[in-house]
Parts: sequence; C-alpha cells; structure tokens
Amino acid sequence: MFFTSPIKAIYSIKFYLQTIKEPLWKAFLFLVYLFVLGSIFFTLYVPVSVKPDIINVITEIAEITPEINIDKGIITVNNNQRLEIAPQILEGYKIVFDTASTEPGYPTQMEKDNVLMYVNKNKVFVTYNGQFQENELPTNANLKFSKDIILQNQTQIADFVVYFMTIIFILAFFIRLLLLTALALLILLIIGASAKKSIGFKKSLILAIYMQAPVVSIDLILMLLPMRILGMSALFSLLIYVIYTNLIFTNINKPLAITEGKQEGAK
Repeated sequence: MFFTSPIKAIYSIKFYLQTIKEPLWKAFLFLVYLFVLGSIFFTLYVPVSVKPDIINVITEIAEITPEINIDKGIITVNNNQRLEIAPQILEGYKIVFDTASTEPGYPTQMEKDNVLMYVNKNKVFVTYNGQFQENELPTNANLKFSKDIILQNQTQIADFVVYFMTIIFILAFFIRLLLLTALALLILLIIGASAKKSIGFKKSLILAIYMQAPVVSIDLILMLLPMRILGMSALFSLLIYVIYTNLIFTNINKPLAITEGKQEGAK
C-alpha cells in the first residue's frame, strides 16, 4: 500500500526494484507524502520539546528586564539613571541603558566593553560579530515594558515563538529534503555510470526520491533522543545512499536474469 511505502523503503530492496517501473508522478507524490509526515511530526514535536525551554528563557529575560517607558519616541529607563545589566544568558555581554543622554553608541568602544546593546534617549545601538546597527525610535512610538508585563503575557509570547519555530523547522525540512534528493540522484548517476549499470535519469530520480525514506526516518528518530540531534550529517546521509545504491544495483539484474532464463527454456 502507498501509505506504508515509507516503511518498505527502509528495509526492502525489492520495493525499490518495483518503483522504477512506476510513473514519475507517483514518486513525487511519495515525496509530498514524506513532507506531510515530517510536517505533522514537527507540528507535534516543537511545542512539546521546545516550549518549556522557551518559557524558561522568557522567565530569565523577565527577571533582568527593567521598567521601560517609551513616550512619543523618548525612552525612560531606571528614572534616567545609567543602568548596566549583564545576564548570564548573554555569556559575558551586557546591555547599557543611559536614557538621560543623547550620546550615540560607538562600535569600537561597545565591542571593547562587551556591550551588546546601548540605549540612549531615543536610539538603540546594537553590535554583534562585527555588525553594527543604529535604530531611532519613531516620534509616535508609545510602549510600556516591564517584568510584570512579560510574565503576564508569557504564554502568548511562548506560543508565538513556538509557532514561528515550527514554520522554520518545516521550511528547513523541505529544503533539506530537496537537497538530499539531489545528493541521492548524484550518487545513483555516478555509481551507475562507474559500474556500467546506468538506468537513466528518470529511473535514477525515482530511486533518489524513495531513498529519502530511510534518511528522514533516522533524522526524526534522532530528534527524539535526549540530546536532540537535529538531523544527520550530510556525510552519514551520503553513506546511506551509497549502501542502498549498491544494494539496488546488485539486485537490479536478478529479475531480468530469471525472465531471460524462462524465455530460453520456452524456446
């Protein structure tokens, strides 16, 4: 059955020999099916595995967040007294609020003092990995931000982050699926040409698509482990493709040999 084909693609070489007789559209339908299964997995996986960590991070951020008032683009923090915070989550970097000042942030000085973000009266300066950004608040900006506000909206913020991360995971899975299909196709063409068992581009593409089943299965299983491995390395995927390709080419002529033997006996 079509719905159990991802399982067959893991253990049955005979299954691969049957697929090369099928139309290309069915292989693409199989790829869509794999993508749907992966998307369902990530839709269930991300909220369960990531949301608790996100809530912990939001709590940590709330604990170090001062009361921030923005009125018509003017920022007020800590009654306009200079405030420096260096949370553990920033790993040695610090955030500086000096909202009584209009002095700009200087990238060289900020990097020297390990200042990740500097906030003055109406601007926010950020420097990280050699990148420097200066952002001026619009004059119609009005906002209140504090620890209590963050904690009150903690669940909604976590849900939004989870939703965003789920989309990112699904998009990354889609791109990885396409790239690994191209890699499997390349392996099939190279090994087929070197072994003089080339089966043509169309049949190679069909096999390359079905060969995604074992890789995707291992990828998803690895993500369920306690260490949360986000997918196999390309080298390990390459090894799987080489093994399956050799097994397929080793067995691909056996049915033909049986058929030919029967034909000769009939003569």
